[in-house]
Amino acid sequence: MSEATQCPCGSGMPYALCCEPYL
Repeated sequence: MSEATQCPCGSGMPYALCCEPYL
């Protein structure tokens, strides 16, 4: 999951809730 590294969220944040808004 290389996409997770591009998210400005921490490991405690859900992937979808933190990544999708930034896509």
